[in-house]
Amino acid sequence: MKRLLLATCLAAVAIAGCSETTEKEISKNSIQHLELTGRESSLIQAIAGSSNNPIFLHEFKVEEKWKSLSIWLEKYEYGQLKDKDLARIYVGIKEKGDLVVSFRKTPGESSDTIVKIAVLDDKGSSSTETSIKLPKYDSFAWGEVVTDKVELAQDMILAQMIFPDNDESISIGHTDLYNDPVALVEATTDYPAVYFVRCSFSEKDKGE
Repeated sequence: MKRLLLATCLAAVAIAGCSETTEKEISKNSIQHLELTGRESSLIQAIAGSSNNPIFLHEFKVEEKWKSLSIWLEKYEYGQLKDKDLARIYVGIKEKGDLVVSFRKTPGESSDTIVKIAVLDDKGSSSTETSIKLPKYDSFAWGEVVTDKVELAQDMILAQMIFPDNDESISIGHTDLYNDPVALVEATTDYPAVYFVRCSFSEKDKGE
């Protein structure tokens, strides 16, 4: 699985919930940051070309009832939704897999950024690429909202990128709000541009 993930990245370039939720239940339906070896991380970052090119990696495990998932990128300005579908992929799933969302700025003076979303499992991968324009700020912050193993939710935020209107220092937090998109959006209303990587799991087969 990691070899397939690494190949796709190379080409492309805590626990929250009710107190009664048990570790056994979470382990059956869970998502978390995908840990890589030091060498794998170095190779992926080398292909990304810059530490300012975000790459978000997650792995999930699901019971048979979960049939599909959708991952998409949306943009907010001062808490107001501006674009719900900057990039999206909808795929069927089975048992377990890896999720990759990468951002790679195109060479030259262009502000274009290539967004790649990929879903990988033992049978192969599905992916999509989209060109978007990110704000031209000297600095921005990015990080994963889902880091530790957490229980699946039908709608969750996996990662975020925050662009300030000045050079203020920003820290990515609010990992406890991964399954509460409304609250997480409200926590970032001070910023002129915020991008969320969102994910939704469904019990319906792809195409239904």
